[in-house]
Amino acid sequence: MGGQGETTSGLASELGAFGGEITLADLFPATWMQSHTECEGIDAFLTTDEFEFRSPEEFRNRDADAWDDYVSRRSEFDSWGEMLTAAVDAYAG
Repeated sequence: MGGQGETTSGLASELGAFGGEITLADLFPATWMQSHTECEGIDAFLTTDEFEFRSPEEFRNRDADAWDDYVSRRSEFDSWGEMLTAAVDAYAG
């Protein structure tokens, strides 16, 4: 897959992190994902056997408890909120 400057195309590029200009693709670059999760990138994290989000609406309407469980199994974080906070801190830092 691509390097640090790779632009993600897919759902992550469509999902505004906080309803603004910053997307999940911006917050979760491949290098960050590879360091903190079992996935090569955020698109792979969003598209699995358990979850296959095909639209921003599907992601927003996900089962929060099931998603937190998935995040805790596939990353070093206990929940999506914890993972998102860490990514925001890294992005802002």
